[in-house]
Amino acid sequence: MNEFHFAPRPTVKICGMEFDLDITDVGMVSAVIDSFSNLMRYYQELQQAREKMMQPQENGDMIARMQEAENANRALYETAKGFITRVLGIEGYEAIFKNRKPNSAEHMEVCNFIYANLLLNRNQYIEAKMQEEEDGED
Repeated sequence: MNEFHFAPRPTVKICGMEFDLDITDVGMVSAVIDSFSNLMRYYQELQQAREKMMQPQENGDMIARMQEAENANRALYETAKGFITRVLGIEGYEAIFKNRKPNSAEHMEVCNFIYANLLLNRNQYIEAKMQEEEDGED
């Protein structure tokens, strides 16, 4: 009797929990294209806002600069949360950040870890497909 089984998916461990991390997943591809590029933009905006806060300024200007940094930090946090949720699902996100206060730096760390592993999985996937094609030609 013939039986079908799905090939094992690449996984990643975050905070001791294992998650699927399959670059061929359509949702994963769109998350990388949409969210990760926005993450880099918001990160740069936050860095620029922080640099502005360190420059000499007028008294009233400090509040505006602090608000600009807060807005950039919130945009970074929300975008990072969206990326993680799109990649790992709502349950995965909630499991990782359970009982943690909103923190854009921690979110960026997780995003960078996921992105690096996605790229590694992508390279391994491409190499395996190329090997399959070479083996098929023999």
